[in-house]
Amino acid sequence: TLWGHAGESMYHSLQTQVISRFGLGSHFQASYTLSRQEANEPMDNSDGNLSANLTTLDLDNPEAEEGLARTDRTHIFNTSLVLMLSSLEGRPAAVRHVFGDWQVGTIVSAATGQALNIFVGGVPGLPGGISGTGYVDNQRPNRVADVPCRAEDGPEDQIINPAAYTIAGMALGSIGNTRRGDCRGPGLFQVDMAFYKNIAASDRFKLQLRFEIFNLLNGANFIGTGTLGVNTTLNPTTVVF
Repeated sequence: TLWGHAGESMYHSLQTQVISRFGLGSHFQASYTLSRQEANEPMDNSDGNLSANLTTLDLDNPEAEEGLARTDRTHIFNTSLVLMLSSLEGRPAAVRHVFGDWQVGTIVSAATGQALNIFVGGVPGLPGGISGTGYVDNQRPNRVADVPCRAEDGPEDQIINPAAYTIAGMALGSIGNTRRGDCRGPGLFQVDMAFYKNIAASDRFKLQLRFEIFNLLNGANFIGTGTLGVNTTLNPTTVVF
């Protein structure tokens, strides 16, 4: 294994932001980024260990490693709101203490899913892998044309369409044509809420009671993906020797 410093990347983006302050100290902020990041390495790992995402599959054609980095996100949107409610001055003390001086806060986050690298994994009877490099974890299959990489049918938790990738008909020693970052994982969407009650303890001090709800809609946001084996149970006779 040779550890080098030949990685390169290119990042382009459009970044926007809106900020507004209003009312009794209320605050609204929204930001949106449209971006694209291409690289010949994942851009999210530099620990020095041997891994599928970090290694070059075809040493004779390193340009084939160019593709979407794992840090690429086409769309990123975040918005937050802190709404300061009235202290209800002039109302009866009981009303002020219960309903006055509340704050409502929320954060909404949404983003495109992570760009994923699709790998073959081990093939029975081929200890060196389909590409014959000896390191089997980073070997890629061929991409099936006109078949979406995201699963549209099948189990609810199936993200990648297995029909979109194949090693059938590949010649031993050949390199699959699937590019880095060929498919995307699930996106991110999360809503957090908070309710704050301010209580005047004295002329100089206030107490604050906080009620915070994270992931209000109880949605699943996946933050990690493993190596995806494609057609790893095919008999070696389905490939060309």
